[in-house]
Amino acid sequence: GTGVTKSALELQKHFEAWMLEGAGTEGVASGVLPEKGVLEFKFQADLRLPTDGEALSNVKMLSARMLCTDMRQDTFSFAQSFKHLLKGSHLSCQQALELVHLIPATNSTRRALCVETCMTKLSDPHLQYLLLQELTDAEYEVVQKRQGSVAFAFTPANPTGHHRLDLSKNSEREIALHLVRFKNTQVATEEALYALSLGRVGGARVHFDRVWRNGMLNRKPLPYSPTFVLPRDGIFEIDFVQITKAPRGVAAISNTQLHHALERQWLDRQDGRELALHVRALSNDNYISCDQLVKLLAMVQRAELMRHMQPPIATATEESSMAGLPREQKGGDPATSLPLAHRAKRVALADTNVSQDTAPAFNSVADGEGREAVILAGGLGVSSDTRRVLSPLRRMVQGVLLTAFRSWHLACARSPAEQGAPRSADRSSVSEQGKENANGEFADFQKRMCDLRVEVVVSMFARLTDWVGFRPLVYDLLYLREQKEVDYRLGVMNMFEEAVAVNYWVLDLSHVEYRRILQDLIFL
Repeated sequence: GTGVTKSALELQKHFEAWMLEGAGTEGVASGVLPEKGVLEFKFQADLRLPTDGEALSNVKMLSARMLCTDMRQDTFSFAQSFKHLLKGSHLSCQQALELVHLIPATNSTRRALCVETCMTKLSDPHLQYLLLQELTDAEYEVVQKRQGSVAFAFTPANPTGHHRLDLSKNSEREIALHLVRFKNTQVATEEALYALSLGRVGGARVHFDRVWRNGMLNRKPLPYSPTFVLPRDGIFEIDFVQITKAPRGVAAISNTQLHHALERQWLDRQDGRELALHVRALSNDNYISCDQLVKLLAMVQRAELMRHMQPPIATATEESSMAGLPREQKGGDPATSLPLAHRAKRVALADTNVSQDTAPAFNSVADGEGREAVILAGGLGVSSDTRRVLSPLRRMVQGVLLTAFRSWHLACARSPAEQGAPRSADRSSVSEQGKENANGEFADFQKRMCDLRVEVVVSMFARLTDWVGFRPLVYDLLYLREQKEVDYRLGVMNMFEEAVAVNYWVLDLSHVEYRRILQDLIFL
């Protein structure tokens, strides 16, 4: 703009002289930028996500092979050299497997360190389970211990969820850096959605962060900034939301595959938390449909109901007091003397003729003799032939479960004050202590079940193939306390879709996201 031009060579010399001058005194930062001229340079940042199909260059791959086969270095030197070699680069899972195979099986520590380093640098992180399969049990435990439970359970391909990270731990700080990198990939989509709303009727739109939600550092707000630097210590909490949707044409996991995956991994069928953890792991490399998500929620709910209805295990004192009694006085046959809620676990299906595309979603638990027993109470669906052969006992068990669920559902609809109050005068004989214990146990059960269902919804929000139907098919079926938690963690604007905007709305206009929804409804 000044009309003064310089040749590229002159500019390069001028800039190099400025760099040398700054570095010679107090570093480059002390130099003064020239007032005129065109500045051209290359800039490389380490905080970036890998591109699709990115692999380590031939030169670096050759150096990595030599490093893995060189047994003269000690373990610490190998770890530092390997991390320095991969800095700013990413490699494919196939390359990582090749490097692991080059390390002798006798050097377990080096193999574990190689896998640990490669897992954070994979360009296809959804295949990291292939690396873990190459490890022995001892090596697997080393990787898990070094990374920590938080980093080991992290799903890099699906970071949507609540994260609580200790930045003083390298493995958890790496997760925070991954979230920053992932946030940078969402900025373009975020800006495009905001630009789409500009110029519409309904008033000026307020810009807010849709990805980096509820960020806190040591309980103080930490908004996202492209220039901030994560500290080396402190507790970092965030509700991270991926707003890019599933690629067009991607298929959801089939019911059969989903059933087999849960059948192998979900061992305790009365533990909804275990199911929620497996669902999170599956979300790293699978997509699902809204219908499958609804049935997963039903499975979590059923598991927690069975867990709540299960009677407490007899203590050692109770067992010893019954040791001298004959079998008839102890209760007879264990298969018929157990309470109904516990006996329900031993009910077996007579026919499991399941169609190819709808796998059975039943609870499988081992009975006292080691045989497998199942209970049918809803899920991914069974064939009509199976439903016709349900025995009267199974129907009775289902009736008990349905009655328990309705009681729980009605209690959820009542206020806390109503939950603690007796419904009629004939309940006045119940002791206050008994009521408090019952209400406390029920409140804990209710909170645990709702929290687990919310966790499943959040885990699969960005992995839905038919994401347009999330609100009418999934969100509207949640309970009120679950909807409030989902609103806080995912954001109501992230769940709003103009294609399915027809609904009954109650909007708090003091909230920026609800106000945005109203503005878009006015435009529609």
